[in-house]
Amino acid sequence: MSQRNVPEDRVPAEDRDPAVQWVRSIRTEFIERVSLPFLNTLLDRLFEFRVIYDSEMRSARSKPENERAREVVDTVRNKGAEACRVLIEALSEKDPYFYNDLVKSRGTPTSLVC
Repeated sequence: MSQRNVPEDRVPAEDRDPAVQWVRSIRTEFIERVSLPFLNTLLDRLFEFRVIYDSEMRSARSKPENERAREVVDTVRNKGAEACRVLIEALSEKDPYFYNDLVKSRGTPTSLVC
């Protein structure tokens, strides 16, 4: 399937942030590859940094593995740039190998500072 590009002026400002764009770009690979134990670690980190609420964490944990990954990445992306930065930082700190694989396949925005 080809990817269509929306003109820059029609994309909401928040979605133009490099962190949000990167999280969007890794979405499919993240969902397909993240392990359940690591996903639970990410949920704990996101909760610790108040990116997600207790109810969101419980909801995600009640889902099967792929649905859980999908819910986590979409919830974080929908919360904006700062939430995406927390996820990216957690990925790079908690599983640098997985993070580096994502960077190799999708690149890292040059203006993204973790």
